[in-house]
Amino acid sequence: MIVDRLLVAALIVTIASEMSFTLYTDVYGIANMVGHLLKVVAFYLVYKAIIETGLRNPYDLLFRNLAQSAQQLRESDERLRWALRGSRSGAWDWDLETGVAWWSPEMYHLWGVPPDTIMTLEKSLDSVLAEDREKLVATTNEAIAAHKDYQLEFRIRHPERGERWIQSMGHGVYDLLGRAVRMVGISLDVTEHKKVDTIKDEFIGLVSHELRTPMTVLSGTLHVASLPNIKPEEREMMMRDAQHSSDELAQILDNLVELSRHQAGRLNLAMEATDLSRFVNDIVVEEEARLGDFQFVLDIPDVLPPLAIDHVRVRQVLRNLLSNAAKYSPEDTEIRVAVAVHNGEVQVSVTDRGKGLTEEEQSRLFQPFERLSET
Repeated sequence: MIVDRLLVAALIVTIASEMSFTLYTDVYGIANMVGHLLKVVAFYLVYKAIIETGLRNPYDLLFRNLAQSAQQLRESDERLRWALRGSRSGAWDWDLETGVAWWSPEMYHLWGVPPDTIMTLEKSLDSVLAEDREKLVATTNEAIAAHKDYQLEFRIRHPERGERWIQSMGHGVYDLLGRAVRMVGISLDVTEHKKVDTIKDEFIGLVSHELRTPMTVLSGTLHVASLPNIKPEEREMMMRDAQHSSDELAQILDNLVELSRHQAGRLNLAMEATDLSRFVNDIVVEEEARLGDFQFVLDIPDVLPPLAIDHVRVRQVLRNLLSNAAKYSPEDTEIRVAVAVHNGEVQVSVTDRGKGLTEEEQSRLFQPFERLSET
């Protein structure tokens, strides 16, 4: 600051003045005169620092400090605004006495409300789904009464994006008497996170269901087959059933491994030249022995163009198709495996005698972990 610089200069000049006084030998000598002149300069600098700057121009000094503080506040506000925008969070400040709120631009975006709308508690609650509204009000009131922070997830109805999950965190601001006068906090859209959690739960449920049946059959069959009074032919039949269940478990685990590789971006294909006719025929023969009670029909041309395929993945896909065909078809019906060439491309299809899928089920067919009705 200018005051500090003037005072430091006055101090330096005063020191120089005292040093001059120590050197003079004559009252009328040059050292004595320089010392007094430096004294005058030092007093002038003190005058400029304290009297003129501090008393005559105090507002200049004050406004300069205020301008610096305002600039710092603007920079802090800008950093906060960019931080909120980067995190896609909306900030809010409720006046609990009037019910009127200040919302950041991100809050208006989250709610799908025009930015010039004056928001009140009632208006914001109108967008909250009825089944979540009471819990939201009760949670915030309890937090205010207990002088604690709160965190809550609830659903709103966005005018364009439909139902959205919102996570809100806030705390109260109190006066000297301990009364809540404001509530401040942030909100963010966690819909995608909720979808991931839902998919994860569905995936766990689906895997548990798929594993339970072959595991139960395998465990029960091996237990009965180990009894001493079982006839050899019955034991042989049970061992075939156990082998069938073991193959089903291996197929499910292979699918899970492939899924994890795909999601991790580590699914690498090992392409190699293949006689597709023999390849498909071998797989159908294996599955016919495993599935049984179905009439497997092959429709493969005598001549096919040369192909390079990943044996492991194509085998897995074809086994899944055959397994699903057997699962959803009446027993002793036909399952047809056909290979055809269309526009230079080779197409492999599996056709069964099941009831088929509705249009609504077809639209959900390739969604992650979607399980359609078996009836």
